[in-house]
Amino acid sequence: MAVPLNDVAVLRGLFLGVEPAVDLALMLVKIADVWDNLADGDVPVAPGAIHEAFMLSLFGLRGNPFYKLHEDMLLPVMMMSAVNWRISTAMQATPGQDREMAHADRYRLADVFILMAQLIGGHEHALQVGPVLKRLCQKEAFEVFDAEMRQRYG
Repeated sequence: MAVPLNDVAVLRGLFLGVEPAVDLALMLVKIADVWDNLADGDVPVAPGAIHEAFMLSLFGLRGNPFYKLHEDMLLPVMMMSAVNWRISTAMQATPGQDREMAHADRYRLADVFILMAQLIGGHEHALQVGPVLKRLCQKEAFEVFDAEMRQRYG
């Protein structure tokens, strides 16, 4: 079972106590969660959560000191994380390899977090904590995802 990404103590350790990085990671998770739930329509989203996600997207990220310092590196990886998620939502309907790739690509936000770890602690640190960050981001086993997709698409 994966450690929940909202475990702030774990994130503090992985990001070597850099609080703005922890805050940024938590912001990105909130934004991604609301975006996914709104797009899929499978989980109701309270108006307050929608407002918070938009405020974080428009103002929270830009006000975060870690993001401001590393925006030129983070922004393209964040964009590709979102693009890969959108691609995965199209591929998840096709059983087999497409669905397997879709499952993996749903969790590309981990790439952003691994980059953050590298910016904080260097290449070796990113290599060391990368597997942990991937496990933190991975929310479900492929078998669970595949069963849900079979039920949805046949």
